[in-house]
Amino acid sequence: MRIWTELNKLCSDVEKLAACDLHGVAKENKLTALKNEIAVILRILFGENSREVKVIRQTTSTATIIKVIKHLDSRRVNDVDTMAVNM
Repeated sequence: MRIWTELNKLCSDVEKLAACDLHGVAKENKLTALKNEIAVILRILFGENSREVKVIRQTTSTATIIKVIKHLDSRRVNDVDTMAVNM
């Protein structure tokens, strides 16, 4: 659970960076650092060759990073709901 909390915190940092960036040119150093932290967490959760890690590593879009994290979070919530129903 702590990993997901950290991942959501990084997502909010990316959202803040995107909100401050009105011209579509994000502060590259900050974005690169956030992407690296997110990639480390995703490697722990899904492995080095996962689609999620590849997308985060290759993108330069803050919106794409946010979408990937939110998708993973919604998938996690759905998995927990499904497990509860199956019990």
